Amino acid sequence: CAVVDEFQDTDRRQWSIFRHLFLESPEHRLIVIGDPKQAIYSFRGADIFTYLQARKTIEEKTGRLPFTLKKNYRSSEKLLCGLNQIFSEERWFPEERGIFFQQVGCGKPELELKDQTPDRNAIHLLELLPQFTVSGKKIADQRKAVNPKVSLKILAAFDSLSGKKFFGKEAFLKAVKPVLDFNLSESDQSVILSLFLDDQAENATRRFAEAIALEIKNLLRIGFTKTDRPVWKNEEAERPLREQDICVLFRKSKEGEILGKALRKNGIDFAFYKQKGLFAGREAQEILDLLEAVAHPADHSRTAKVWLTRFFGAKIQDLGQSPTWDSEFLHQLQEWKSLAEARRFRRFFDDVLLQTKLIERELLLSGDERSVTNYVHLFEVLNKQVLERHLDLFELIQLLRRFIDGKEDPGENENLLRLESERNAVQLMTMHAAKGLEFPVVFLFGGLTGNKKDTMKFYHDSTEEPVIDLLSSNVPAEHQWQAEAEQQRLLYVAMTRACGRLYLPFAGYLTGNSGNLVCKVSDSYS
Repeated sequence: CAVVDEFQDTDRRQWSIFRHLFLESPEHRLIVIGDPKQAIYSFRGADIFTYLQARKTIEEKTGRLPFTLKKNYRSSEKLLCGLNQIFSEERWFPEERGIFFQQVGCGKPELELKDQTPDRNAIHLLELLPQFTVSGKKIADQRKAVNPKVSLKILAAFDSLSGKKFFGKEAFLKAVKPVLDFNLSESDQSVILSLFLDDQAENATRRFAEAIALEIKNLLRIGFTKTDRPVWKNEEAERPLREQDICVLFRKSKEGEILGKALRKNGIDFAFYKQKGLFAGREAQEILDLLEAVAHPADHSRTAKVWLTRFFGAKIQDLGQSPTWDSEFLHQLQEWKSLAEARRFRRFFDDVLLQTKLIERELLLSGDERSVTNYVHLFEVLNKQVLERHLDLFELIQLLRRFIDGKEDPGENENLLRLESERNAVQLMTMHAAKGLEFPVVFLFGGLTGNKKDTMKFYHDSTEEPVIDLLSSNVPAEHQWQAEAEQQRLLYVAMTRACGRLYLPFAGYLTGNSGNLVCKVSDSYS
């Protein structure tokens, strides 16, 4: 008997093996467990159509119907009521496509997030007020226009507000009123609101990051005199909400960077979960510069380059002026070269951190714990590679360069950024990485700018055969709905990570987002 879990992530080749070994053999049994609503790994080769075909084949072969779980043991009753309401809408999982949503009951009614903050529901819309920017350029363009949208008299009144920003329609109109010596007609008011509305999704993304940071600050009562944090109640106990109970989910790494800046600005501890890119950062390049200088201490360009890294913290004007440039510094490089030539790399790396005082300086001056963690992690990975591959210094330099250039894969786990520390911290991660995890509080962030259009189109045709379209300039209907369906499933996974409260971004005023699913979800729930 074979039991295959997460079967929705199966590809065609894997299914053919399972079918041949177990389903087509009278002596064997095959049990598959999966949720097609969580099929989000098509970029890895997983095929939702394979799941649907396999389900049909198993039903026909065995005469058995699927068994469906009817209770959710992760989330609170209030949260499940909201999720049931959202996902029961027909546009989410239309049955004719083989995937359907069945409302679930609460298996743990004792789960609850107790919060005295007013107007906070189990599913809370984090609404962004529209921003109005009185742009001097827009005023000038209207003056030059053959058919301006508003009169020159009205435009002249706005000169005094040029460059100013206002949040919310009421605040904007209140500021406009004193500069006008006449009342705006309804049509002129509508034109003015449209003209100066900042509807760029990129700007909204940054504002949402700040809004999330402020809400987390409120949840954790950071800077408050009171310590009455919300309480998370589960089957075991009641306890105040902790930083690690909060997770923010995003789609793109760029969104994570924007979010990290907002949290850092507000004094909130955070950590990225399984973030790739250890060898893509500045730290890996500076270690490469260091190894190059140690290998060639007589090469002035290489030694000057490492002198300017964070290992030594020199400024460009210091080159040639410091008395240590020709003595202590070069002597240190020679000592490290001797350690490397003796293949005492562990001692070499430890001595670099000790002599340069990199850790103390970075933590004291910039508080950049992320960077310090990366340096230490990189030295550990490189030492491991040296021991496993029996490398000398020059071979290590070549290997590190290949890792940085992406010409060689350091391994599935070696390129992951390690958490800055084991301290309590808000968790940041992609929606894909969150699959299988759960948190009392979850924020959805980003996705407001949509996805880039694919130059290569992958989809299944009407016979459910996979197609890679390299030539067509038009987007086939099959590609469009299949791509949107995968994004819907990704949002389903993200939203169901929450146990007690789910925050959804809401900016109904944004233009160009009629097809954006994050906006659609929030708009329908509002």
